[in-house]
Amino acid sequence: SPVVGFDYFKRPQNGEFMFWTPYESYAYDPASTDFFNTLTSFTKASYIWAGSRVDEEESLELFHTQNITPRLNFALGYKKAGTLGIYKQQDSKTSGLSINLNYLGDIYSAHAGFITNKIKGELNGGITNDSLITNTVVDPNEHEVRLNNATTALNKISGFLCQSVDLPLLSIGKINDSIDNKLMTRLGHYFEYSKYGRHYKDDISSENTDFYSNFFYNDKQTFDSTSMQKIENRVFLHLHPLKQSVFFESLYGGIASKVYQFRSMSLGDTSYTADRANKQELSLYAGISAKYKDYFRWSAYGEYHIAGYKANDVLLKGDLGVTLFPKSFPVDLLASGSISNTTPDYFMENFVSNHYRWQNNFDKTNEIRVEGKLSMSRIGLQAMVSQSVLTDPLYFDQTGIPRQHS
Repeated sequence: SPVVGFDYFKRPQNGEFMFWTPYESYAYDPASTDFFNTLTSFTKASYIWAGSRVDEEESLELFHTQNITPRLNFALGYKKAGTLGIYKQQDSKTSGLSINLNYLGDIYSAHAGFITNKIKGELNGGITNDSLITNTVVDPNEHEVRLNNATTALNKISGFLCQSVDLPLLSIGKINDSIDNKLMTRLGHYFEYSKYGRHYKDDISSENTDFYSNFFYNDKQTFDSTSMQKIENRVFLHLHPLKQSVFFESLYGGIASKVYQFRSMSLGDTSYTADRANKQELSLYAGISAKYKDYFRWSAYGEYHIAGYKANDVLLKGDLGVTLFPKSFPVDLLASGSISNTTPDYFMENFVSNHYRWQNNFDKTNEIRVEGKLSMSRIGLQAMVSQSVLTDPLYFDQTGIPRQHS
């Protein structure tokens, strides 16, 4: 089932395919892939089952990694989960497969992976009488629902390759042979291909339901299809001083190019046909981080889209952390903030289906965030204060149509 966190500040931000964002917590993703280098092979397997025959849940997870050579590692992950739900028509299943390789050489390194995720679920539109939710006498599986034959299926396939090579050491300050004045420099390239898909089906020919208000091309059956393909290329440079410095520990930057193809349905004069839209974007990004022993650390990151359909999007963020040791009792203080200016998701502005359709021209959404965090790890205490100021946010109204609050 789709997931939206109660804590707004921990929700995924600016997903590329809005239909996939609520399911990210179930899936493998290139950005969160772990790579290993191990002297001995490692295998983990788990299976969890709970519930009764009418509402059972189960989860299977397998993982294996081993080194093929001292420098080359292979890892395989697989997970599958499913539940029958509490009410009728709530069966859902998720599965994911992740295969990755990484090579660590003296000068050259590479990380590659293939990921596939599938999610399928039944939709019931809710129970017909909301007052029955608190009824503890009648079995929830006996309550009538608004839709009895509707399903949604989502999938994501990704392939990626990141390669980098160490360049000769650079000297800073006075040119001499001291290692204190040397910078490690790494030049790299990242490539990713990802394809997202969403398919919705229903058959209400035998149902007496008013769940949907619109039937644009068929008042009995629906088969909607929406997808997005992305090809991403990044060239980056990473600098790292051999001696720890309070001014910077890591400095990196690069240029990124993304090519998108969005596919949905298009309303013709008498029927619906497939419609494709091609978009490009070009952006620059840079980041820096540093720390002084165990007492002080800071970082900053900036990204600016210089061209394409997300032109002039901006993201600036940074944090500052201090660790105090009163009477050898560590107290960690962290302040962070960000400013963003974001183009709406393509499908928030362009969408056509059997039950919904819209054509919008929304403004960018601006957000300013400020957060403060206090941690005392020895006693397990953590406190956080967060504030966000949103300008022109997007939301879905009670009829399921996207709106912008101005």
